[in-house]
Amino acid sequence: MGEIADDVLTAQKDRGKMNQLIANYLPFIKKQLSRLRGIHMEYDDMLSLAMLTFSGCVQQYAVDKGNFLAFCSVSIRNRLIDESRKQARYENKIVPLFANEDEKSACMADAEAYIAAYNMEQEQNSLTQEIEAFALELKDFGIDFNDLPRVCPKQARSRELCFRLASEIVATPVLYCELKTTHRIAQKSLSARFAVSPKTLDKHRKYLIALVVLLSGDYPYIQAFLPSARR
Repeated sequence: MGEIADDVLTAQKDRGKMNQLIANYLPFIKKQLSRLRGIHMEYDDMLSLAMLTFSGCVQQYAVDKGNFLAFCSVSIRNRLIDESRKQARYENKIVPLFANEDEKSACMADAEAYIAAYNMEQEQNSLTQEIEAFALELKDFGIDFNDLPRVCPKQARSRELCFRLASEIVATPVLYCELKTTHRIAQKSLSARFAVSPKTLDKHRKYLIALVVLLSGDYPYIQAFLPSARR
């Protein structure tokens, strides 16, 4: 029985000897790789598999198998070829997601359109929910949401004035608390601060209150429709 066979049989029972044997015969293992052609594997993967096969050959070897290195050479070659064929079959089964760039672009455009439509639907739902909540809050002040177009000032100057008045009420705790408590506008205080007649304030009372409710509440979608708010 040759020296290599003795080392192999010893390595079967000693892990340290096994590692040493693999290190000693690493040039032999690498040489087996250089003899192979058309293998669909990365070199590092091939080397790892070859070393694993070499280790398996050590465990499986028996004297009646003949020359160890010849046995190992055939085993490594067969293992690598078999693994390469498995990978080739796997790659052939992979179906491309897109046949070409045009199909990919079309698919991406459809996805973007779907996302845009979904976002729009979500925004519409949120806007609908805001309107329902806003209408309920206005109802507490005796204001019908459907009346807002009618009570909205016709002139841009008047609408701007109402927006400034409403902003002042929201920003002033005393004025805001009085409105929330009594459901009435503090006409005297606002008249003095903005030089506006009580008659004008009374005329735009519903619109003013609606603006206060809107500006002080959580109504981002409705607020986006206010030109002054956007500025």
